[in-house]
Amino acid sequence: MPGVHKVLDPTTLAGCNLAYGQLPSVVLAGQHRDSARNLQEPLMELRTHEIVLCGDRILLRPMTESDWDILIVWNSDPDVIFFTEGTRTPYSPEDIKGIYEETSQNAFCFVIEYQGRAIGECWLQRTNIEALLKRHPNMDSRRIDLMIGEKDLWGKGLGTDVIHTLTRFGFERERADIIYGVASCDNPRSWRAFQKVGYRIEAERDGDYDMMLTRREFGTQARNLASTESQQRAEQSRPRAQRRPSRWESR
Repeated sequence: MPGVHKVLDPTTLAGCNLAYGQLPSVVLAGQHRDSARNLQEPLMELRTHEIVLCGDRILLRPMTESDWDILIVWNSDPDVIFFTEGTRTPYSPEDIKGIYEETSQNAFCFVIEYQGRAIGECWLQRTNIEALLKRHPNMDSRRIDLMIGEKDLWGKGLGTDVIHTLTRFGFERERADIIYGVASCDNPRSWRAFQKVGYRIEAERDGDYDMMLTRREFGTQARNLASTESQQRAEQSRPRAQRRPSRWESR
């Protein structure tokens, strides 16, 4: 499947201690990651977990209270929040904490690491956008959100790796029916990253593309990729005399 990373079995990757939990059944009322906490509601703590996921190049570890400093730095950078929120006005540290604390109640929140360095955050949450839920009622719908906070690593393909890793987790372990990604129409780097993992544009809504992938589609893509890789391995294992030489090989 063009543009999709090699399918790996996360349970066999060295250094990855994988454990899977369950999300609570509550669905949040807010629609966007920038929904600040209602100050009249009781305060909540960041809900954490013990899940670690390995991609081809990135590692996703649980987000914890010890990550507040770096999360506040990323969410205070006008360039970073412009591509995640569509605004250059940073939030206060209190609002930043409130957003993550509220989101975590209904999501698996991770910090993205690359070569041992924290470079961003992401989560897989139950879909909380009414327009998306109405399209596919009675289906387990999830949504991926991510931020690469270290700007020197933009355009390196790490976001695609994050999306692929969370997508596998959502379908293979959480057994979601549909996974969405919401990307600004003005941010081609974002929606193209979803397309590389097989997502398609389901609809345009309020200046955003609703990127969608179903479990059936994901399974078909994975099988096609596995078949292609199997054929390539079989071809490579044949004695050279039995193989059709490539244009670069001497005949």
